[in-house]
Amino acid sequence: MPERRANPFGFEQLFGWLKPSPQLGAVTERAMQSVDQASRLLSETAEAVMRKQTRLMTGGMSAILASMQQLPKLRTPQDLLDAQAAAFRTGMETAVTNMRDMSEIWQRCSSGIADLWLQSLASNGEAAPKEQPPGPMRKAAE
Repeated sequence: MPERRANPFGFEQLFGWLKPSPQLGAVTERAMQSVDQASRLLSETAEAVMRKQTRLMTGGMSAILASMQQLPKLRTPQDLLDAQAAAFRTGMETAVTNMRDMSEIWQRCSSGIADLWLQSLASNGEAAPKEQPPGPMRKAAE
């Protein structure tokens, strides 16, 4: 039987440099912690946005109902015009306030993700110590 020679194109020889190392394990663990924190932050933000949108929808429907209940009380076209102008002004003010609130929620989320990214860069690929969490995470909304 012929002697088996090492194949220069063998799998083990080509990919031998991919053996696990402690440093690679630490970097992978830290990356997974960062991904977990970022996904948690995005999930909390999406949940906060949905809660806010639900409150906005409920408030909007209540305002429409209140406006419709006032319609039978209006006697002149001027009364109708005044009621429409007041409703429009209130609606625009509410819309601007709500848009500002929503942008603040998303801004807190992006700031939290930026914090995670900067923390990841500062850690230099080292895993966080087990006794402390990987780092502070900003809340999307309360």
